[in-house]
Amino acid sequence: MKAINRAILPLALALAVALGGIAVQGVRAVSANAPAEPDGIELPIVMYHHVLKEQARLNKYTISPDEFRSDMEYLKTEGYTPIVIADLLAYVEEGAPLPERPVMITFDDGYESFHEYVFPILKEYDFKAVYSIVGRYADQYSAVDDHHIRYSHSTWNELREMRDSGLVEIQNHSYN
Repeated sequence: MKAINRAILPLALALAVALGGIAVQGVRAVSANAPAEPDGIELPIVMYHHVLKEQARLNKYTISPDEFRSDMEYLKTEGYTPIVIADLLAYVEEGAPLPERPVMITFDDGYESFHEYVFPILKEYDFKAVYSIVGRYADQYSAVDDHHIRYSHSTWNELREMRDSGLVEIQNHSYN
């Protein structure tokens, strides 16, 4: 049963990240002599898509940098520590410890607004995030000099910079 759970968890995790805002229950190994503990952890996942300053462009998928900063301040004040998928997999597969109040911050689609607005806020709070990009768009915007914060996507150079910071885990939303 444990082997099946370990095989299914990465798939369930990917689905949870895709759906956002759900609690993920991981599998914790318990020895027969150990006192009973709750099985797994509760992991809130907070999902975003796009961040813009223009009030007229804000909607349920696009928030302002100020709103994002406010969300990060709330997480910090409430004692949450952001983790990435690699941290969760290390917990499940190797028993690596997680912070007392883990949370996963995710961004879908790979909009360049992440690099412009979100990345500086993550650095300010020393928070990690998962950034799921569309590979074809990274190819496209790396090849042309057509950048507009409303619609452009992160370039491979921006992705490399963010990955190298240790705060941003780049994941695959899709290629095309």
